Amino acid sequence: FVLQRIIETCGKELGNLDNNTIKNEIDRFSNEYLDSIKGYRQIEDVRLKFFVNTLKSKLYSVVLRIAKEFAQSDFVPQRCELVIGEKGEIPEININLDNDKSLKLNGIIDRLDTYNGYVRIVDYKTGSRVFKLPDILFGQNLQMLLYPHKF
Repeated sequence: FVLQRIIETCGKELGNLDNNTIKNEIDRFSNEYLDSIKGYRQIEDVRLKFFVNTLKSKLYSVVLRIAKEFAQSDFVPQRCELVIGEKGEIPEININLDNDKSLKLNGIIDRLDTYNGYVRIVDYKTGSRVFKLPDILFGQNLQMLLYPHKF
């Protein structure tokens, strides 16, 4: 929620914001989110505040990386959480293959950026995976080819 709101609100200008402004934006959108949870403020205690502050600290690191990316790129963020499929803004994409088979694409694009007629699709990852060649040979985990990984 916070990441989406910062990108949608600041856009490419995120790359020009100073660290203090970025922290303030994270605080603002974190509070907006927490205030939207019915009853949260009534049960908020020291332990929950600690967890929220830990998350905000991690989020700050992520937003700084994205800000640096925007500052070094001509791509402009257009959309976050773009749904492709039956209930999405973009209908499911069908690609006809040989032998009367088809490939159906649907899902959620984390972020879509554009520049000079080009489209960049950004897929945020959490956690880690191990690269396994047999997975690729059997058509599984193909995204692994595009992300940093350990062999």
